[in-house]
Amino acid sequence: MNTSRSLLTTWLMTIAALLVWARCDTVVPVEPPRLVVEGFVDAGKPLPTVRLAQSRPVTDPYPLDGQTAVTDAEVTLVMNGERIAYEPMPGQPGRYEPVTPPPTVPPRATLRFEATWADQHVMAESRVPPPIQIDSFRLVIPDKPVAGIILDSLFIESSDSDSLLVDSLRVGAEQGFVYLIEASLAWTVDFDEVDADSAYWVRGQLRPILSGTLDDFFFRPEQIFRERGARRGAAGERRWTGVYAVPVVEEEDPLPPHALRVALIRSGRDYALFASSRDDPSRREPTSNVTGGLGIVAGLSVDTVWVQVE
Repeated sequence: MNTSRSLLTTWLMTIAALLVWARCDTVVPVEPPRLVVEGFVDAGKPLPTVRLAQSRPVTDPYPLDGQTAVTDAEVTLVMNGERIAYEPMPGQPGRYEPVTPPPTVPPRATLRFEATWADQHVMAESRVPPPIQIDSFRLVIPDKPVAGIILDSLFIESSDSDSLLVDSLRVGAEQGFVYLIEASLAWTVDFDEVDADSAYWVRGQLRPILSGTLDDFFFRPEQIFRERGARRGAAGERRWTGVYAVPVVEEEDPLPPHALRVALIRSGRDYALFASSRDDPSRREPTSNVTGGLGIVAGLSVDTVWVQVE
């Protein structure tokens, strides 16, 4: 009788241990919400609004909308030693604006952002780069599209399809044609490169306003690179060349008319790391310069040109 009771007790303890082990193995610990900040300070423009939100569990969707907006934070931005208070914007949850009319941001301004929410205090530091300006750009548009295989929005030229064994897969693949359009941009560096703050980064972007464009690693619709390493032109100007693709159904189809936004963004290392890690599948969130929280507050200089491509 004692032996049976002992065996029963042992069996129950074993079952309980297994249940505890299984529960510990499957339950994901939930971290408390963290403050997420986003603000971009552009040289030569008034101080911008900033956006504050709270993080969500990794298993939940992460929209920066009214559900995640932080509306009761204390926000300040110190620019060149001047402390500028921010307040919530009416009717725009999570957005904050300067209390007084915002001053124009001077080049090379130092920035320190601070926000306090609940028991969290976050801080970010950055510096505004000198203005950047697109001096010229040139488009090279082919007379005919290139043939290839379109597989899940990925375009593979016909000459490469055999070596990549695409024909043996053929799952969701179809024959297609794309116009590969090349855009070359030029700009001038008018500050002393030997100065410490000449170590800037540049992000070149091509954004066509057209449904069905293909942006993948076979093309280069945008690129982030060290400015001092950019290709030089004959007159010493910097140059960057990007490529984007516009798909068509038949080889005889003309290029669909569309608008194209061409942009150059000069920044420091903080924004370059943030922008280059936004789509990194190995990371839960982009590289942040916010101490005590997540997100980005960075100085930028942006120049854009719109062109109609026909």
